[in-house]
Amino acid sequence: MIKNIKTERLNLRGILPADGIHLFKMLKEQDASIITGTTGFKNPNEANQYSAGLSGMNKTGFAYHWIIATLSDNTPVGFCNIYLPAPHLLHLKNCEVSFGLSPAVRGNGYMKESLEACLAFIFQNEGFERVEAYVSPTNLASMSLLEGLGFNQEGLQHQKWRIGNERHDMFMYALLAKAFV
Repeated sequence: MIKNIKTERLNLRGILPADGIHLFKMLKEQDASIITGTTGFKNPNEANQYSAGLSGMNKTGFAYHWIIATLSDNTPVGFCNIYLPAPHLLHLKNCEVSFGLSPAVRGNGYMKESLEACLAFIFQNEGFERVEAYVSPTNLASMSLLEGLGFNQEGLQHQKWRIGNERHDMFMYALLAKAFV
């Protein structure tokens, strides 16, 4: 079962099927779609199916999908996902992180606070040694956030993600456990 993580201002809790409505609201913008690799949702039902799938993945032990909610009033404001490798590759101790934040609360430091907590969990509690992240070249805020957390840009992967009918380039970032402060 996925572990809840509390920070000074936030509660990261396992995503539930009912969280689809929150994801629907967050992922309507094109920039959010590029962040997550989805095409966005046409209606809340699609988002509910997506969140139910993520909730099911949490039960497998090969992914962590959290909803980020404020401690003050439990309002969902974002999400953070950590994807683990296939079982036969767990010995590599590598994983991938993705994240998104509601446009209404950007600029408040919530994502930095959330990612610091997720990275501490994956490095210290789960023993992973490397975390990767993919970022659109147009997403300057996410690049700045990752670099501020110690991630290094390792290169540009051409046409890495297919979103709808278009392929998108993505920068690959990585953070090693030994560089995480």
